Amino acid sequence: MIDLLAVCTLFAERNVFHDMGSGFRGENAKINTTEVTIFAIGVVCAGILFWVLSRAANWREGRGAYNDPQMLFKRLCSAHSLGRNDRWLLRELNRINEITSPAAIFLRPEVFETASANTELCEHSTAIEQLSQRLFGENG
Repeated sequence: MIDLLAVCTLFAERNVFHDMGSGFRGENAKINTTEVTIFAIGVVCAGILFWVLSRAANWREGRGAYNDPQMLFKRLCSAHSLGRNDRWLLRELNRINEITSPAAIFLRPEVFETASANTELCEHSTAIEQLSQRLFGENG
């Protein structure tokens, strides 16, 4: 109990406000360039770390883009092993039929059926039929 009373007395005699400002007087009032340099390097490193993490997060998010019609079209073409000519033909069918979403052609076999009547693509009718069979099977 006496020790607790002695400690309380010591703290009561201490001038807290005087001690708080002691770091800004005398020798401590000078700016230490080493400390400033270390602080600046720490801030720059933290900034670089946050930048790298944000780039990594954006990259990961970009890989799983869910609302990108062009990316969906490319992935569907890759999944069906379609070459450059087949992709061009699908884009032309989209353009002629005024289909806004490029990947929607993979869900619309009727586009291939009416394509043979189109005068713009009459020379590609055999390729259109083969492409229709590849995508939709015998019933396409």
